[in-house]
Amino acid sequence: MMESQYKQDYEDAKAAIDAGDATACDKLLTDTELPRYYRIKTLVLLASASKQWRQKEVQELSCNISIQIY
Repeated sequence: MMESQYKQDYEDAKAAIDAGDATACDKLLTDTELPRYYRIKTLVLLASASKQWRQKEVQELSCNISIQIY
């Protein structure tokens, strides 16, 4: 996938999150070729959209693991 497509998918996910759809990031996060930049942005977006602190903590851990792997 091209960089512009990842950017568009991220913007679509961001709009969906703003509309209350927390599953909007699934498409990006399940893409095995997603560049690190967009993986991290997507994890931060997902964590910031979470209403529950515990859920954010788990997502932050996932983000930290992703950063260490790459």
